[in-house]
Amino acid sequence: MLTLNENVFIKIVVNYDHHSSWMIFFKEEYDAEYEEEVDKPILLLEMNSETDISQSSALDVQISAKNSITNEVLLVMVRCSTNNLAQAIVSNVSNIKGALAPKKLKSKASYGSSIGGSKQTIASSVMENNRGVTSKSSTVTSFDSSVRGDDNNKTYGNSQLTRDLSMASISSEDITNAAIMSNPENGRLLLLTNMKIRLQKSLGGYEQVNNPSSWKILSMFSLSIYGISDTFTDKNYFSIVLERNGNLNEDGEEYSWLICEDEVLDRIERIGKAGLLVKVSDDDLFMIECKGKKELKQLYEVF
Repeated sequence: MLTLNENVFIKIVVNYDHHSSWMIFFKEEYDAEYEEEVDKPILLLEMNSETDISQSSALDVQISAKNSITNEVLLVMVRCSTNNLAQAIVSNVSNIKGALAPKKLKSKASYGSSIGGSKQTIASSVMENNRGVTSKSSTVTSFDSSVRGDDNNKTYGNSQLTRDLSMASISSEDITNAAIMSNPENGRLLLLTNMKIRLQKSLGGYEQVNNPSSWKILSMFSLSIYGISDTFTDKNYFSIVLERNGNLNEDGEEYSWLICEDEVLDRIERIGKAGLLVKVSDDDLFMIECKGKKELKQLYEVF
């Protein structure tokens, strides 16, 4: 038994150029020195054509793979918090095995990280439900506390959204984006599933993003992100889908955006302690508020 810790998550890392993949298991532990939860790696598995994964029950996933440290073949049982999570793990590993198969080696498309790290490697995380004490940086107060008492002109982090940059809409309803979303030949990979967030919309434009009164709270949403390799443009995209309790929001509008990998640095930036600013168009700015810094880190690392 590796751990009975309830706060366990898996990170799947893929390098398409080297046709290699790994599954890393982490558990959360309290670090007295830093006085916060830290992620401690507990197992590193190599994913290849010999890896076998299946859903043995509604909540259980069975994985047969090689321990990358000892080269020992292990049979690992993972108890998930939900059936959807178990299905997502099996689906992601199966998709990766298919993408790394010899017949796929000539494909030009490869998912990459546009923010920090190699453009030939992706990291996709599937996280268990967080139980216990909420992060000190809970977003219900993070934005207010970050701005209150500070200069209203202060920016957080490295601002990447230029004020005078003219951009086309990244709405999935745009005819070009809709064509990419609906193309059955495009590769599609689930990168993040059902993260609970709070969505806000800017009422004052980019120059007012650090003013709390310029934001309108829309609702709580479930956030999922997919990676798409488009065969026509030969580019990679991030499909961001926001659903309220798995359905449409109160206004009858579904939020769905498509960001080209090359535009990520121009479209998103961190804001406050646990927020992600998204520039949908020149006139539409949204803020995705995460539960805390840990959840924001998980979200930000997808891109």
